[in-house]
Amino acid sequence: MADTGSGIGTPIVPGSPVLPGTPTAGVTTALPRTSLSLYRYAQIMGINPVHFSGAEVTGLFSEQPCSKVWPRHTWQSFEQASWEDLSWAIKDAEQTISHWLGYNVAPWWTMEEEWPYPKYRGRHFTNAINMNGQRPSICVQQGKIIAGGQRAATVVHAGVTVAYSDEDSDTLEELATIVATIPGGMTISDWRDVRVYYPSTGADPRWEIRPLDEVTVDAGAGTVTILAKAYQFVDQDLRSAMPNGGFTPINITTTNNYISTVDVYLEQNDATAQGSQLLWEQRPLTSCGVCSGVGCDECSFVTQDGCLPVRNGGAGLVVPTPATYSGGWASNALTIPRSPDKVKLWYYSGNIGEEYRMSLSSDPLDHWLANAIALLATSRLDREVCSCNNDNFKRLQRDMAFSSAQGNFLAISDEIKNAPFGSRTGEVLAYRAVKYTPKYITVAVL
Repeated sequence: MADTGSGIGTPIVPGSPVLPGTPTAGVTTALPRTSLSLYRYAQIMGINPVHFSGAEVTGLFSEQPCSKVWPRHTWQSFEQASWEDLSWAIKDAEQTISHWLGYNVAPWWTMEEEWPYPKYRGRHFTNAINMNGQRPSICVQQGKIIAGGQRAATVVHAGVTVAYSDEDSDTLEELATIVATIPGGMTISDWRDVRVYYPSTGADPRWEIRPLDEVTVDAGAGTVTILAKAYQFVDQDLRSAMPNGGFTPINITTTNNYISTVDVYLEQNDATAQGSQLLWEQRPLTSCGVCSGVGCDECSFVTQDGCLPVRNGGAGLVVPTPATYSGGWASNALTIPRSPDKVKLWYYSGNIGEEYRMSLSSDPLDHWLANAIALLATSRLDREVCSCNNDNFKRLQRDMAFSSAQGNFLAISDEIKNAPFGSRTGEVLAYRAVKYTPKYITVAVL
């Protein structure tokens, strides 16, 4: 995205939260947000990262057979897979695996999930208390619940300069260094919460630059230093230029084709934000008359906000609780003295990788799941990828249910027949990777 300095909406103030849905600036269309980053996919599949970035360097990589670079959009090179194609394929693969497992492949936020409020034998609980003297729990759609709350992105340093350097004297600036100033009063307690975004995108998760190589927080100096690969900072507006006789690779022998600034944020689960909302239908009002949908109480619900304690995260059990936050959550009496009719929930959930738990990586996506997603996404690409490792890509896309050597006849083994993701090689391999993983199944409201 070109660093034009043309923000949209209110100015970004360091230390202030940015609400989800903040509009993005620039002319480039955002790609879908995925748990598996594009550059991690390229690493798993052995793709040249410079060509994958839509770039080339004269004199380097000339011995490799891959002559094609990846366009950003499908319309730039219709016969070749683009970042756009790949992003949607990865998103589809993640949803397929997530639905199979019953939880997000990596932690993310669920917003306004709606459920009927639990009842005892078809009747309301008195004051929403069950037979054990507790508030009833709800078994939500996703397993592996981490906490109730909402996504919060807080500005650390907006418009911070990116310094590019040549670390191995090959005349190519391959390292990007970002030194962000931590505003007064802000404490960064976990370096894994640090995020880098293209400038003027308002912490839109679709514009996050990842993965990061290294993040170092110096509380004494009041700085956070971030290292990443320079090719991840190619100006995406240049990559989105209209093709003139074919897609033109970006020349990265000059840093003029990189963005010059980025925005640094903290991304965290805000457990102080609303985690639940209780809703009651209105009682019939004789004074209302015909509703007509204008200002009539009968056409709306009585609502009450609250928090969302987790009773059993693995089992997906949460407890909608009427409460108000003021330095801590204080329980409130129900607005209407009977069980609500339904609830809306906000929560943070998903599988957390071992390396992330050990603070060895800022990416919570576990390695075995990342590999499974990459295999499944590759098998579902319907356009040719770059010529690097193209035979491997074609092998993953081959339908194992047919044998071309024997006249293209149907030859399904029990494993292929029972594979729920499909019969292409990548689909079967992805299923093999996850089929013995414990699943989470939504059963009921308790």
